[in-house]
Amino acid sequence: MALHLAPGQPRTLAYSSSIRKDVKLLEVDEELLGELLQTGLCLKGAPGEEAVLCSSSKTFAVKTVETSNLVLLVHEEQQAAVEAPLEALCSHDTNLPVATPPGMLRGLATQLQKNSAASQQAPVCASALVSSHLELVPAAPRLHQLDTLLKQHQYGVDGGEEQGEEGVEAAGGMLVDDAPCTSSGGGTGSSSRLTEEQLLQRVQCSAAELRAGLETRRALCIDGRYCSVDASYQGMLLELVLLTAVERGWSLDAVPGGRMAAALAAHGYDPRLTLHCLATFGCPHGGCGSTAADGGEEAAAMDTCSGDGGADGGSSQLCYALDESLVCLHFARGLLLAQPDWELASFEREWGRRVPEGMLPSLEMLRGEARQYGGGAGAAGLQHPRRIKSFPLASLPQDAPARFAALFAEQQRWEWEDLSPYVQTLRGPGQTAEALLLKYARGSQQRPTDPVTYSAR
Repeated sequence: MALHLAPGQPRTLAYSSSIRKDVKLLEVDEELLGELLQTGLCLKGAPGEEAVLCSSSKTFAVKTVETSNLVLLVHEEQQAAVEAPLEALCSHDTNLPVATPPGMLRGLATQLQKNSAASQQAPVCASALVSSHLELVPAAPRLHQLDTLLKQHQYGVDGGEEQGEEGVEAAGGMLVDDAPCTSSGGGTGSSSRLTEEQLLQRVQCSAAELRAGLETRRALCIDGRYCSVDASYQGMLLELVLLTAVERGWSLDAVPGGRMAAALAAHGYDPRLTLHCLATFGCPHGGCGSTAADGGEEAAAMDTCSGDGGADGGSSQLCYALDESLVCLHFARGLLLAQPDWELASFEREWGRRVPEGMLPSLEMLRGEARQYGGGAGAAGLQHPRRIKSFPLASLPQDAPARFAALFAEQQRWEWEDLSPYVQTLRGPGQTAEALLLKYARGSQQRPTDPVTYSAR
């Protein structure tokens, strides 16, 4: 709020008898100010958490910045009196002095005259005192909270989803409407799951970041409430999809969504979850033609799960191209879950046997899921085999100090190629991986031709 003070025209400053010291100033740019005035911003943080401020599309960490300058605040109701034009005041009082020209001093008499003129006007009354302000720093959304909430009531955990749940929607855009359907797998009822609005209240992120997080995680939406699908149930369903595709002669690059859902519905599997599985491990494209027999079977299955006798005409009519990397990664995880540590050659042979015919597994698919170690000649000149060990990114802490501590506890020295997938997800807005390495790791080379390795600071 401007006071419109003029050079050579002083005003008396007074302090309120009950001056406040609990006022907080927030520094924002023009874009955030516009949003604040139109729709508001949201501060989020539970007791013990670092508070963040969320706009409609971004998340900001809130930092307190101390200042050595005294900042005084004036009540808005004083503005009209304080900002009265000085020209009008001068026209009613000939004792008001004119401004002192730059570089000239008028002496003590002039100063007394100015003080006298200032005393004839209402003082500027300071009602609040602040010594710091809040600064906003762009930050990464705290989506690990979303993972926890989605897993609280997973689909498929208890082996039987309750009857009567409607409208299953995959966050990636798949939608199949309507009514009760029997299911051979499920979890706790949808009534205890959270809506998007409830998730937004609990997760420290913006609305746009929440929707992107739900889509990335392929969350399942049942009656407007979100959950994740149990990994073992999802994997079992994927293997049934692959087996059915082989039996029916469908290409894994063009699996008909509706016909696959109908085929598994005959064995008691919810068509909505079958379509969600296809969307999770594949990419939808184009429509799929069907024979009269296939069309009748598909319609019958969809009628079983639809109160109005039909299903959504979108996703059930699409074909899905299964993603080679995602499918191969599923089988690799199964092997590493059964046996966390393998000789690399044995693992590659077994992995190649497990994946569908025509798919080629590659160790590049395991970045962030497993690490290789060993190999080379031992002390007696014996050649030690290269090994591979389960080390999933999902099992590591979310904050940078704890993440790096866990990485160097697992392995003392890392090359960047191996370390990269475990570090990239720590980067916040405008932050580089190199900055993280400078802060939490130390780079070294034994010889100039050797690759740089990173160890704990």
